[in-house]
Amino acid sequence: MHDSGADTAPGVIVIDSCTTLGSTLVVRLSGEIDHYSAAPLWALLASAADDGCTGLVLDTSRVTFSDSGANGERQLARR
Repeated sequence: MHDSGADTAPGVIVIDSCTTLGSTLVVRLSGEIDHYSAAPLWALLASAADDGCTGLVLDTSRVTFSDSGANGERQLARR
C-alpha cells in the first residue's frame, strides 16, 4: 500500500459569526474548508439567498486550509 502523505480526515469549518448588513450576509470563518466541512456553510448560504440576501462577504482570514470544497460557496454566491 502506498501512502501519499495526504490527510484524508475531513476538515472542520467554524462559523465564528454571521450577520446581515441590509441585504448583505457577512460570515466570518475559521478552520479548514473541504468538500465535507463545507456542507453546513452551503446550507447557510442557500438559506440566506432564499431569505433575500443578495450580497455576500466571506471573511476567510482565519481559515487555515481550503481545497475545492470552497468552490461551492463561490458558485452559490453567484446565484
